[in-house]
Amino acid sequence: MTVASKLQKGFQNMLEKVGTQVHIRKFNEVIGSVWDDEVSLTVQSNVWTSGIVLPIRGAMGTYESILMEQGKLSTNDIKLFVSGSIDFTDLGSIIRVGIGSPSSHYYKPISLGVKKQEVGDINIYRKAYFRRITGTGSYLGE
Repeated sequence: MTVASKLQKGFQNMLEKVGTQVHIRKFNEVIGSVWDDEVSLTVQSNVWTSGIVLPIRGAMGTYESILMEQGKLSTNDIKLFVSGSIDFTDLGSIIRVGIGSPSSHYYKPISLGVKKQEVGDINIYRKAYFRRITGTGSYLGE
């Protein structure tokens, strides 16, 4: 068993023990027509998976504390760890993440980039930051 496969198996064990159901929905923007510029969203993909959801702590001297000082993160945001096979970076996609099953809170990605942890060419896990969608939890045009 290689180091990468041991790390993947260890992360999967963590997901099984402390993971929360996560619903990742990707949308494409569709513009009405030449005469109608109203934008609507069509579902590109729906993925149910398990993820580790953690609050933003911002302990002094950490990467998160720097992002909080810069105003890019707040204590109401979350960080999400998912399997390395999940991709949050589809160009042109709008992403909404629901936490729990059924999802009671919805989040949108914060454009800080998705951090992926890889060994060789194998993705072990991905970490991304999300901000809660206020109001109904839906995007306009959905």
